[in-house]
Amino acid sequence: MFVNAEVEERIEGKRELLETTKSKILVVVDNEELLSVIKDLLGFHGYQVITCSEVNQAIEIFNHTIPDLILCDVLLPEKDGFEFFEFIKREKSL
Repeated sequence: MFVNAEVEERIEGKRELLETTKSKILVVVDNEELLSVIKDLLGFHGYQVITCSEVNQAIEIFNHTIPDLILCDVLLPEKDGFEFFEFIKREKSL
């Protein structure tokens, strides 16, 4: 790939910031095997992965930290993923 010197210099200036800033991903899945695979895969690629298997746990996590991305199963025990997203939409801080 051909990149001019000015662009390469700007990229290098941001590279350290990108390498030290890990995006947080909240994964809400009730299948433990799938949850483990997703966590390992995303972690391998440098993401900070927060996992849980129930909506109530996800809400508790969300009250303490706001992730950059949420991956959520919609078919969960007790409350479903849609209820979690309704909770998020009601939050005034977003």
